[in-house]
Amino acid sequence: MNTNWLNGLNIFYDDSSNESLRGVLKTDVSGHLIGTYQGPKASGYTTLYGRLETKNGTLRPTYLLPAFTQLTQKDVDTTPIRGSDDFVAVWASNDPGTFRIFARKYSVNDRLGIGAPYPEIQISGANGHYVCPRVIYNPTNCQLFACWIGVTERQLQGIWLDRDTLEPTSYPVMITTAVYPSLFSPSADLDASTYENIVLMNHGDGVIVGVQETLSKINFLRVGRPSFGTSPVNLITSYSQAGMGKFHATFDPVHNSIMLVYIGTSAYVYGDRLRIFGKAGQYEAEQYQNDQDKQALSPVRLNNNAYASSQPYISAMPAKDGVIDFLVTWSTGYTGIFLNQFDDYFNQLGTETPINPLDSGNTFPKVIASDNQIAVLLQATRYKGNALIAQGVLAYVSNYG
Repeated sequence: MNTNWLNGLNIFYDDSSNESLRGVLKTDVSGHLIGTYQGPKASGYTTLYGRLETKNGTLRPTYLLPAFTQLTQKDVDTTPIRGSDDFVAVWASNDPGTFRIFARKYSVNDRLGIGAPYPEIQISGANGHYVCPRVIYNPTNCQLFACWIGVTERQLQGIWLDRDTLEPTSYPVMITTAVYPSLFSPSADLDASTYENIVLMNHGDGVIVGVQETLSKINFLRVGRPSFGTSPVNLITSYSQAGMGKFHATFDPVHNSIMLVYIGTSAYVYGDRLRIFGKAGQYEAEQYQNDQDKQALSPVRLNNNAYASSQPYISAMPAKDGVIDFLVTWSTGYTGIFLNQFDDYFNQLGTETPINPLDSGNTFPKVIASDNQIAVLLQATRYKGNALIAQGVLAYVSNYG
């Protein structure tokens, strides 16, 4: 759908507190833009907020995402629901005394803003700390899949949920115990992390989960659609490069490939493709190969700006004539945020665009696209060289097509 988000660089949210950006989404039917962020409360605790920019560029008031905000809420993740303007959020809260994972469903209206008719429900266990939640809506089987780290169990766990009630549609899924040890901590927070990440991607009626086993090895596992309450889990590939930092990934359904970006040697941004194929009911993957010598192709360096980079993020653009391009954004700290567009081979299609270059406090950019606009949300301390009231969130929007 076409949108009319406010063009250029604008203040998405700024007050006397220090907000930190957590995510961005576009609602499926109308194309409303929603940013989520974490903010402080009294006595040093934090909680979570969302703000709506309508498809016509109007900002609505901030919405408090949890119904219950005792102690700390952190590490929120969101997913839009196909065929509606609804979305679902998951987060970690230690309201009961230890961190547990909660989910809540929201509706979006351009006049009324964000609303939630029911409070959040607990979806994790209660036998220890549970942190680092992620969630995705799978449009093929019309269910949600959520996962999180079980600190006490020392494993990555998940569950399928009903799209309307958020009630479980499967038994709990043990995805893997091969997880980088720093995630086994009540203080773990994926969006504040320099290295660790967990990424969910739809793949047919299942979900691909990407997670680090070590700082130089990412495992990609496929969690299948539940049948009689159980879900098959298959390791489809492991990806290793020396010196990898933060990674992010999205799926290319046209070429059945994982599009991976990560921080590599000399703090450059690299991109690589992993082709997935089925074999005897299983799923496997491999790096793309050179047609002549059948050797794995080398990762592509994506950034032209030479300053040390961090926090890469990749997002698929809407398909046009069966072709999907990809947006990649990253932070350099010293010179701001950068954005560029790439094809499915990670060839540059545009000019590397600096965003808010006069702020050394730019961090954690997220990017998304409608049929005619690209939006980047970023955490910042200055706006066009002028100090914000505190640390806030900016939105950069440009037209294309």
